[in-house]
Amino acid sequence: MASNSSIKLGITAACVALLLSACGGSPGGGEGATGLTGGGVVIPTAGTYLVSTLAGTGTQGYSDGAGSNAMFAYPSAVAVDTSGNVLVADTSNDLLRKISVSGTVSSLAGQAGVQGFQEGSGAQAQFNHLVGLVTDAQGNTFVADTENNRIRKVSPTGEVSTYAGSGDFNTVDGPAAQASFGNPQGLAFDKAGNLYVADTGLSKIRKISTSGEVSTVAGDGQEGFADCNLGSCARFFQPQAIALDSKGNLYITDARNQRIRKITPAGAVTTFAGTGYVGYADGQAEASMFNSPMGIAVDSKDNVYVADQNNRVIRKITPAGEVSTVAGKPGYVGNSNGLGSQATFYLPSGLAIDKEDNLYVADYSNHSVRKLSLK
Repeated sequence: MASNSSIKLGITAACVALLLSACGGSPGGGEGATGLTGGGVVIPTAGTYLVSTLAGTGTQGYSDGAGSNAMFAYPSAVAVDTSGNVLVADTSNDLLRKISVSGTVSSLAGQAGVQGFQEGSGAQAQFNHLVGLVTDAQGNTFVADTENNRIRKVSPTGEVSTYAGSGDFNTVDGPAAQASFGNPQGLAFDKAGNLYVADTGLSKIRKISTSGEVSTVAGDGQEGFADCNLGSCARFFQPQAIALDSKGNLYITDARNQRIRKITPAGAVTTFAGTGYVGYADGQAEASMFNSPMGIAVDSKDNVYVADQNNRVIRKITPAGEVSTVAGKPGYVGNSNGLGSQATFYLPSGLAIDKEDNLYVADYSNHSVRKLSLK
């Protein structure tokens, strides 16, 4: 088992430096290719998604207000509630932010720039690198409070409580209050109300039942790669995000394995897409290539979308296993809006999807939230 201090997460300052070094460029840098490997770089044509900026100025900071004036600091995840509001894990500000349907940004919970652990309402509460987000039918937001090793619950009015986790960096199953996690990140609910957790630092997929019992769905706790008909013998390498399709299959961005993994309701773990090599290649899933896949979302037709962070694009995988790029220029740093490949990103991270199948992207190093609208 890796120790807490050795984990390299997609949202830590150390990993930001690592990613920038690997990809080329710097925050706020101009457009430029990054020298991708494998598969060749083919710039996709302008497509059917129009990319716009929902909120954020492109500059790191903190301010509420109208979307175009609001400021974020390395947002890493997004979620959409039943009313159409977009929730944002404003990671370096240690805040849960909310973008209303009218486009106004407010701070729902946490203290700006203050890391810690504290329950309470709104600004009384404290987080330590919140990352994964998901909302339920009642409008509650569940947060992966990564460095606190807990799953927190935030009510629509901003009341923060601990949903699961003792705070210890460990892999203990059992009742929610006694169970432990290791730098959890991605979260997703199934139709029955069970909450799935990408337990990144432990390279496991965990489940919190509706009765509050924590169990391990897949992963033996060793960093590596192995598909398996039983979840207990599968291996992951720092899984980041998680989403479910209409049939109850789980899809996971297995970031350090450069693959998208799938867990069936029966518990079989397979590779859905990716060769395991760092690179960029569209086409059939088994030959496709990724570079640090992070966010993931599934639309109403069971298409899977992936924020391919270091390739700086948004990818789509059909149920038949065809991989394509729907937005962004592979390997280019930028903050441009437009159709398909006219748009540019800088380390896109979290993904979420609304009832109309519009996509929302936490554009990490552009300090903004982007929207992909179907045209």
